[in-house]
Amino acid sequence: MPRDVVALSDGERWLVGGEWSGGSLRAHVQNARGGQRPAQPVGGPPYAASPDGAVVWGGYRCVVSWNLLFGDEVVPWTHQGIRWPDTHAKKLMGHKDNRNLWVHLAPDASACLSVLEHDVMLTPGPPLRWREAAGIAVAEPLVDHPLRALFFQSRPLYDELPSDEELRRGDEEARGRRATVALGPSSELRYAVGFDFDTWRFLGDQGERIGRTGDGWALYDEQHRVVARGAERLWAGWHRWLVLEAKGQLLRWDLETDQRVRLPDPGRALREVFPVPGTPNALLVADGEPLTVRLV
Repeated sequence: MPRDVVALSDGERWLVGGEWSGGSLRAHVQNARGGQRPAQPVGGPPYAASPDGAVVWGGYRCVVSWNLLFGDEVVPWTHQGIRWPDTHAKKLMGHKDNRNLWVHLAPDASACLSVLEHDVMLTPGPPLRWREAAGIAVAEPLVDHPLRALFFQSRPLYDELPSDEELRRGDEEARGRRATVALGPSSELRYAVGFDFDTWRFLGDQGERIGRTGDGWALYDEQHRVVARGAERLWAGWHRWLVLEAKGQLLRWDLETDQRVRLPDPGRALREVFPVPGTPNALLVADGEPLTVRLV
């Protein structure tokens, strides 16, 4: 199987996966000098780390596993809480996996955005709470919470668009592609959603279309109320910074200062834009043979 590699923010170490033992995937921390620690469980292929290097995520299909990193020791912690229908789809069309892409954790750990190929989950983070019971600390997965929301775009998986009834139920086959969602910096500016295609949101078991193709973008608070709208296309974002496109011009918008900075012209049609967590930067991926990638 492919060797999954996650770079850690110190620039000297990375987590390497791909070793199965006892039905669990294991990974080891390796450094630039060739040294490595013994392999440790991560709950699935590792695929992301928080900017401070304290949290490493692993997982497969609909499962997101949280691991803590102490020095070079990986400590398994908890799984993302599963509850239908406001949770990641596991299988589509009976055979297609919904693969993990990335996780964004707010710097103050107040919210978490988990992104898979076909849907996006917003939850409080980390998804575990401790309570005291008779002098013992008990860990409880956090599933029910007002912030929890699921987003997806209703693009057709193959040839046909899903029906309205399938969309209202949140059927897995109705989830054509992940929605464009950016995790914001505060409870007042909790998340932004781009409407580059028809986009649905589930709060509990209640689904609604919150935007149609070409509607621009909307910014929401933690009560899921709209606090701002724009006509530009939202490509990506993390924390304070959103990457927008207006009439072919790319902009970086700082939500806290309202400053807008023009970004370089990629020279080709964009395929994707990925934020770089921990920084205002983004990766522009442009179409062509070969694809071009530019850091801005």
